Amino acid sequence: MTALIALFTGLLAGLYPSYHMTSFSPALVLKGSFGLSPKGRALRNGLISIQFIASFVLIIGSMFMYLQNHFMQSSPLGYDKDAVIITNMTGQVAKSVDAFKNRLQSFSGIEDVTYGEFVLSSQDQYMEWGRDLRGENVQFQCMPVDPSFLKVMNISVNEGRDFRQEDALTTYGAFIFNEQARKRYNIALGDNIGGGVVVGFMPDIKFASFRTEVTSMAFYVPGTDYGRTPTYAYIKVKAGSNMPAAIDRVKKVLGEMHPDHPFDVRFFDQVLNTAYEKEEKLSSLITLFSLIAVFISIVGVFGLVVFDSQYRKKEIGLRRVMGSTTTEILVMFNKTYIYILCICFVVAAPVAFYAINRWLESFAYRTPIYW
Repeated sequence: MTALIALFTGLLAGLYPSYHMTSFSPALVLKGSFGLSPKGRALRNGLISIQFIASFVLIIGSMFMYLQNHFMQSSPLGYDKDAVIITNMTGQVAKSVDAFKNRLQSFSGIEDVTYGEFVLSSQDQYMEWGRDLRGENVQFQCMPVDPSFLKVMNISVNEGRDFRQEDALTTYGAFIFNEQARKRYNIALGDNIGGGVVVGFMPDIKFASFRTEVTSMAFYVPGTDYGRTPTYAYIKVKAGSNMPAAIDRVKKVLGEMHPDHPFDVRFFDQVLNTAYEKEEKLSSLITLFSLIAVFISIVGVFGLVVFDSQYRKKEIGLRRVMGSTTTEILVMFNKTYIYILCICFVVAAPVAFYAINRWLESFAYRTPIYW
């Protein structure tokens, strides 16, 4: 359907100009009276101006899309994302997490292994819980994790303590909330929320994508009453180790524990890139359109220069005879196009600003719109 629309649009765009051009009598075309008239010059300048404005808007747009994508992928998240391998887990592997961890740590390049029910920063929103706290309903996004999760991912605890293995042996488990939740609901250490005990508080890490603001959330070590198994493993690789070899080791162990299952083993950086795949594709598309628009503009300018130089041969000859240098003649020719470029930029800049500002509104955290 898209191809047919493009073909139909191209035919419509080409039919009228071709019909209009061939409707002139040959004598009038050769004489070139319209081309040299003020209306003819205004039409040419108007058409090339439209091309310049479109080119400027697309170039500025593609640059800010690149800046936003770079900002999302390079900004600190509040935890270690480097040298971390993520893989999904099946129920068969999840039942033997200790054996899985021991087999991986036997490889010298792997530092530690932890587990979670979700992948950090890969979604706009996670599982939301509503629990009772001193008669008030507390709403927060909850991420069940292994007791070693914060230590492996290097997430600090501002107040209280980190999770312990004993927390998983209690009936209802334990929570560590972020500062947003603490301030919003006035949560204190030792509070009982839905049976689970609040054991600590952590900074406001960017646990979701940059499209959403940091909201109330908690890491939760499930107790014996929870009844669900982890679905993802986080494998921390030692600094300076052979990363491809570590990936191969993870795949080998998973293949031995659950043969023929298609595990998705990848680096954490790839997970973040996938989260912003839509923005990356849009940026690439706009960049491609920018290049096409610039090429069309160059062709248009070339046509205008050829047209002017052909019709102003006598003027150029006279100026040369009267002592004008080549540089002076070139400046005379280009001065008009420089004026057109400047005017087009003044028109295109606010249009691009409005378009980019609207696009950036879909992100809670975004790059500034630089002058």
